[in-house]
Amino acid sequence: MVDPLRLWYKEPASKWPNALPIGNRKLGAMLYGEVQNERWQLNEDSVWYGCAMDRNPKDALKYLPRLRQPLEDGLLKEAEDLVGKAFMGMPEAQRHYEPLGQVNLNFLYFKVETSNYKRYLDSYQALSGVSYEVNRVQHVREIFASHPDNIIGAKISSSPKANVSFDLRLFRGYNTSVYMDLIEVTNDSVMMKGQTGGNGVRFCAAVSVNAKGGQLCYFICLSDRFTSS
Repeated sequence: MVDPLRLWYKEPASKWPNALPIGNRKLGAMLYGEVQNERWQLNEDSVWYGCAMDRNPKDALKYLPRLRQPLEDGLLKEAEDLVGKAFMGMPEAQRHYEPLGQVNLNFLYFKVETSNYKRYLDSYQALSGVSYEVNRVQHVREIFASHPDNIIGAKISSSPKANVSFDLRLFRGYNTSVYMDLIEVTNDSVMMKGQTGGNGVRFCAAVSVNAKGGQLCYFICLSDRFTSS
């Protein structure tokens, strides 16, 4: 029976419009579902270019009586022109949005022979996932966005139990990493701090790894690249 609340795909997304979204109204991610080189593109609703700006028109109150008269007379085109001159936000265009960052997961499979691939988005459970077999071992990734905890979480597992080993990288992408001020590494986390362009908002994003039934071996800092296994 087909589930109308679940989307299924038999291959990873090759470009952004085909990636699957997950979010909690504040945090969001686009998930590509790659087998070996996975990408999670992150966003957060306050990460915009530029500093705070008052776009309210300064003379709107002064022109309000002049607007009422053509409306009363049925001169709608004249009223529309006046609205465009005196009542629109200045500047008219909003500043653009910036991505928060990107998580890259490079899974360290010695030899990749993939079968039974499945990528899905379950809108009823608000859960996205990927499952596939590599060398007869099933690998599963489940991703969700928690509103109460304000996080995007992921569970990465294999069955039967086998090594799940990957490189993890947190960065802002090649066109926006210039606005990344700091990468900080702790025992189990990578933290990225920065500021958007145009003297914009300062932000912080972090990825924490909690290994169960295994071990987080190391983080290595090479420029903006980090490795874990």
